[in-house]
Amino acid sequence: GPSPEALKAYGGSLFQAINTTAARNYPARALQRNRQGTVPVRLTIDAEGALLAVEVLDDSQAHSSLVKAAVKAVQRAAPFPAFGTDLGSGQRQFDVRIVYKIR
Repeated sequence: GPSPEALKAYGGSLFQAINTTAARNYPARALQRNRQGTVPVRLTIDAEGALLAVEVLDDSQAHSSLVKAAVKAVQRAAPFPAFGTDLGSGQRQFDVRIVYKIR
């Protein structure tokens, strides 16, 4: 199977890409109302980097508008980089935390 390092590196690049997209598309009303929160999601991705599924793992840590925005951010950030040979050719699941924080 893939090395923990390879999985961690790929997961880290997902975190960066998705959180960058989420921050750029922060819902205006959530900003106005000072809403912040975290949305943990589970992504299913194939070896080409295509997003097959996104599932919200816990919707209690953020307002529903941010939960919706988080799913959109994942879809917008896709497709992701293709897996290197070190991640294999099957589909994989990655858990990513999408953090909405007003800076």
